[in-house]
Amino acid sequence: MEQKVNEYDLKLKKYELERIEEASKLQARIEARIIRISKSSHKIRISNVGNTDAFDVDYFIPEQYNIIVMKDDGVTPLEVLKSGESFDCNVVIHMGSSKKYEVTTTWKDIEGKTYSNTEVRVRD
Repeated sequence: MEQKVNEYDLKLKKYELERIEEASKLQARIEARIIRISKSSHKIRISNVGNTDAFDVDYFIPEQYNIIVMKDDGVTPLEVLKSGESFDCNVVIHMGSSKKYEVTTTWKDIEGKTYSNTEVRVRD
């Protein structure tokens, strides 16, 4: 019985060590949400909440949510988004737009490896 407890304790310590090592890695994490600017104006805010820079940052909202994404402004894909920084892009919300939406962000790390993050959000 004591041996089994020691095995579980060892596994738990190994798991905790892996979590600490994972958390200490330098990683960008890109999140996006629609924010209300005024009664009838909205923007999508793309933020790097990670601890290192992200490259070629872009976002996508599927058409089924009826949110018009204004991507012709030349902002995206953004070449570099530093840790802790964000940028805004225009979106159009109308009567047919869903209150709940899915947004996918994509980016690369300094070595060129591609990442993505898909979130389901509820707008204001």
